[in-house]
Amino acid sequence: MDVYQQKLDAAKKVRKTEKVQGVRNLIEVSSNVPDAQLAAQLDRKLYFDRIGYDNEFNFVTVAVKDGVTTVSGETRTEVGRDSALALVNRTPGVKDVVNEGARFYAKLRKMGLGLEYFDVEHQDFFEEG
Repeated sequence: MDVYQQKLDAAKKVRKTEKVQGVRNLIEVSSNVPDAQLAAQLDRKLYFDRIGYDNEFNFVTVAVKDGVTTVSGETRTEVGRDSALALVNRTPGVKDVVNEGARFYAKLRKMGLGLEYFDVEHQDFFEEG
């Protein structure tokens, strides 16, 4: 397979088969893209992801080692997070994806000098500023 998303789709399809209780996905994604080139390509794509769609608070970064891509950062909405992860999953050269803290924050209201956010993943408030 050439794209990591194809591996995910294959496992999903098998899971939906009647009487299947679990799937151990051993499919390997082939890639000959150098890590530095892949990281630069993903950074560029993520920078322009969702331009014009309320993405001013999105900050998503990637690190690539042997084709395994680690995604980290923050997005303002779930849509932004899902869009960033889908973009990475569908990029040729990505062999596996590790979601290391790519989460989203919902802005609640402006406060004095900063902004108050609700960290949905950890169900907690924090203040920035």
